[in-house]
Amino acid sequence: MRQDQSLRQTVKQKADFRLIAANQVLQKGTQGLRQVIQAELSTNPALELATDLLCPSCGFPLREGECRFCGGLLDTSGRESDSSAAAAADGIDPFPASPREGRKSKEQAESGEVGDMEAPISLTDHLQQQAHAHLPAKDHFIADYLIANISEKGLLECDLEEVCEQLRLPAERVKQVLSVLQTLDPVGVGASTPQEALLIQIRHLAKEGEVDPRAEEIVRSCWEDLAYHRYQKIASHLGCSLEEAKESADYIRENLNPYPASGFVSRTQAAEQQIIRWPDIIIHREKDGYRVEVVESCESELRISDSFLRLRRALSTRSNPSSQNAVAMEALRRACFFLACLRMRKRTLQEVAECVVRLQSGYLDTSMEEHLRPLTRAKVAALLSKHESTISRAVADKFVLLPSRRLVPFERFFAPGAAPKSIILELINREGQGRPLTDRQISRILESRGYRVARRTVAKYRQALRIPPSTQRRAG
Repeated sequence: MRQDQSLRQTVKQKADFRLIAANQVLQKGTQGLRQVIQAELSTNPALELATDLLCPSCGFPLREGECRFCGGLLDTSGRESDSSAAAAADGIDPFPASPREGRKSKEQAESGEVGDMEAPISLTDHLQQQAHAHLPAKDHFIADYLIANISEKGLLECDLEEVCEQLRLPAERVKQVLSVLQTLDPVGVGASTPQEALLIQIRHLAKEGEVDPRAEEIVRSCWEDLAYHRYQKIASHLGCSLEEAKESADYIRENLNPYPASGFVSRTQAAEQQIIRWPDIIIHREKDGYRVEVVESCESELRISDSFLRLRRALSTRSNPSSQNAVAMEALRRACFFLACLRMRKRTLQEVAECVVRLQSGYLDTSMEEHLRPLTRAKVAALLSKHESTISRAVADKFVLLPSRRLVPFERFFAPGAAPKSIILELINREGQGRPLTDRQISRILESRGYRVARRTVAKYRQALRIPPSTQRRAG
């Protein structure tokens, strides 16, 4: 055996930590970027904050006394302008509470000033309030007993015979109270089974004329077939086509809930779940087109501490700095790199936003989604000579304030489904009277025109356009 040694040069890709850090900063939206800045401030003494004057209405940074988000104005003393004061005098509150007001509310809560604070309403309280308003006082205790036995999903967990025995009441009276409970919000609550809950919801929708004509029969007689997607058996039972059976099943899944209370959220909880969003990009309408502004920060501005700048000038004349000074210089280098990442984020967002604005001017002119041109991140990347992943990071978790003052996700401008939506709207507007197109037929027409769109996707686009299914269009 003979052994030889040889040298071979290879190229191995290695991720640069600086590139990784820059990409992480680029991907952050305004909210996430603030957390990154706070984390860097807590670990790097070379950075400090320069606080801006904030808008008292929305908490957004002011520029020359004007809020670029809500349009509120301040005078040089920091007081609200006459127009803002007049609006307040009239009892108008057009803007959400600012972070400053939020902090004030928290302080009031800690000090015991909670007169205006509303406690979350549970499902039980929500049902009791409605039941007491719809039932005579003599039946309130029956309603309370039944409500106490309703699960978190909205189903009744006790037997009516047991209720009658416990309360020593005739079954007819208990059933009447239960029938009232089942019509409360959420509709179907108090049903014994998911199937009964759906039937109650169908009867409720039928009174409003918004129910699929085959839905009740499917739920009543084809319950197991519906659960196991046996559409052919459903079609045979109803004497309809397979496509119509699938459409009715889709209607049931999209509009009815077998567990009525599973999605219950009180008004107070819903308000708590709302997240205040500030724009990362603001688009201004001007005489000769549009101007893009990238918001640098929401509350503060980062800068290098003066003491570290003086230290750098002093150490530039020394040849052998001490270990303590070396640590300080490392913090300074890290701070400079972090600021460079923020500048690169702003420059990238500016380039991407300006490119998108040029391509989607029709949408900006009208604010109508049907005027969105089909646009992909790959196309923008090719136009800007950047990698597609860079465009994806620039778009992710970003919000844009339109000239119409609407706040929309940056992803809204990338709409590959805009063209199919326009075609769907055109097809439905031209369909013959009494012969509406089904979602599957529309899917086939779109495929013949070069758009491969599944039937379920057609249904989603149709719902976004607020167009009822073919069964309701035929009835209309």
